[in-house]
Amino acid sequence: MPVQIDTSFCIQEDVSITVVMTPPVSIINWNVQFSMSHRFGSTNPLITKSMSSGYVNVSGIAPVKTDVGIFNVTIRSQDTSGLPPGNYAYQTQRLDSGSRTVLSLGYISLGNN
Repeated sequence: MPVQIDTSFCIQEDVSITVVMTPPVSIINWNVQFSMSHRFGSTNPLITKSMSSGYVNVSGIAPVKTDVGIFNVTIRSQDTSGLPPGNYAYQTQRLDSGSRTVLSLGYISLGNN
């Protein structure tokens, strides 16, 4: 079952969302993707971050403790520049062998500076 993490921050603010797998599970060699969009089920994400097996923090997701499933998703100020304030849906997924498994999801409330 996905972990729900709701958060809020300001437009053009650097933030990090920590995802902790419950129950703890090793994420070694996993491919993980974060996407933020206007609503769940959207096929046009506004922000996408990823972590590929063997590559550490290349595109905004960094493993913290891979043996128990903890990783950070970093959203930089440039990612939210130009977005209007409001509520957005996001999810992180494991993308391996043609399958998608939702690991966490939630809402991001984006406010003015």
